[in-house]
Amino acid sequence: MVGDAQVSLDLRARLSRAAQCSAPVLLEGATGTGKELAAVYIHERSDRARGPFVTLDCASLGEDDGEGLVFGREYLDHAGRRCVEPGLFELAAGGTLFLDHIGEMPPTLQAKLLRALETGDIRRVGSRRMRRADVRVLAATSQDLRGHPGFRPDLYFRIACVRIRLPTLAERIDDIPVLVREVLRRIAAASGRTFDLTPEALALLRGQAFPGNIRELGNLVWTAAIHSDQGRIDAEQLARVLSAAGPGGAVPSAESRGEGTAGPTPEPAIDPPATLRDLERQHLQELIIAHGGSRRAMAAALRVSERTVYRKLKRHGLF
Repeated sequence: MVGDAQVSLDLRARLSRAAQCSAPVLLEGATGTGKELAAVYIHERSDRARGPFVTLDCASLGEDDGEGLVFGREYLDHAGRRCVEPGLFELAAGGTLFLDHIGEMPPTLQAKLLRALETGDIRRVGSRRMRRADVRVLAATSQDLRGHPGFRPDLYFRIACVRIRLPTLAERIDDIPVLVREVLRRIAAASGRTFDLTPEALALLRGQAFPGNIRELGNLVWTAAIHSDQGRIDAEQLARVLSAAGPGGAVPSAESRGEGTAGPTPEPAIDPPATLRDLERQHLQELIIAHGGSRRAMAAALRVSERTVYRKLKRHGLF
């Protein structure tokens, strides 16, 4: 959440005001505008900042397993022992539950979520006991949910007590220099290598449409850095990356280009690791470079959730 453009200053002011109340917030904006960052911004400035921040990607929920994941489960194992699996509402107790892509939530789960928000009570699957849910809910969508045929209107009005639209990158072109500096800072923290963007390359970036918004900008800068030998990213090199990305703006992966790797092996940021923690950090650094900083791609490579990748990156100070 950086930037000095007036639209960015106005956005941070609205997020700060939202942090001071307890009402549900609906963050609206195109893909890549930073809705999860905005949710974290609200959480960290609220009276729940000391509590957990739990993320749920509603697009990954199934009709059968979604309820147990969200509200928890109770069951008997093969030996007749009672087993309990707390849901995300319980794991987020005292903090914030962020529902990303809420427009993709299955209809049956929408009804149960509405009831939980209306009453403040939840019930685990397989249990008769109601439990109080001490959670603030923030939600995000890239769709217009008003009148959306697959989304309950009563749930929409419940989660949209406060609506905040995140601006596209095209609306905050003046922020590109500071955003690029932030990306380069993260690259340096992850790889131990510093990179500079020439004024001509920066001007080239300012002239792009960026349908993928901030995520696309970061991806382009990461990719250009991967192919930079001297730590200097000039306009010619950046133009090649933009050309390879094509009209859709997505930079092709190494696999789709038929290459064995996404670029040269990064120089290690630390001495040869001596502990498991050091090994994990070094592996994360290599994944960041190889996947252009995409948490989703890193999660797929590691076969874990994006949230797990987020926690590991935060633990090692890599973002």
